[in-house]
Amino acid sequence: MKYDGILIGQSIRDMRTKKGMTIEQLSDAVDKSVSHIHQMELGSRKMSIDLFLDLIAVLDTDANSILGIEPKESEEDKESKTGISIDEELDKLSVQQRDYLKRVFVTMIRTIPEVI
Repeated sequence: MKYDGILIGQSIRDMRTKKGMTIEQLSDAVDKSVSHIHQMELGSRKMSIDLFLDLIAVLDTDANSILGIEPKESEEDKESKTGISIDEELDKLSVQQRDYLKRVFVTMIRTIPEVI
């Protein structure tokens, strides 16, 4: 993974504005000059690890959010989006109903067209 100053700067600026903070307030909170924070938000200046940790605390966020890294979705998260757990739904069915659905599913797999 390569350091993307522009993406990181945008993330910091977005978090700062969502918290209703001015650039001056953020610079005071992390003990850096307004110019330093401005250059960092523009992506033209990298941050030290100390400043990175200060930003996490002041912006009340996590490292991935500042770095613009999207969290990986767990299977549980994927199921909660659909609102359906296939395993749970299958468990509610009788043996005959599950067998029927298995046959339907196998037929569907065998007859699926090459291009969808």
